[in-house]
Amino acid sequence: VPKTTAITPGQDQAIHALLPSLGSRNDLLILLALKTGFRVSELLSLGLCDVVLPSGEPRPMVTVARGNLKGGRGQRRTSLQSRTVPATPSVIGAVRRHTSHRLEPGARLTDPLF
Repeated sequence: VPKTTAITPGQDQAIHALLPSLGSRNDLLILLALKTGFRVSELLSLGLCDVVLPSGEPRPMVTVARGNLKGGRGQRRTSLQSRTVPATPSVIGAVRRHTSHRLEPGARLTDPLF
């Protein structure tokens, strides 16, 4: 089993420097992964309503429902709760950039985020 290590400050800066060239969707996906610690499958389960309030403003917290967490389905896993993580300022900015064009009239908050 390979040993995992934390991202160094230099690596974090290099990632942040690269993000603007990736587009708003990928920028948000990578920032959410880095800043929340959610798994890719958990991130892909998010809907617009999970990151945006009905008013269109970004939520201060991001929540992944229990059924979308690893091992979160079935009766034996009833002790596992949904996971909520604070949204950092960089994540809030990325949510604003990505959802600004997605929240046009007629958009539904139940639509997938990605």
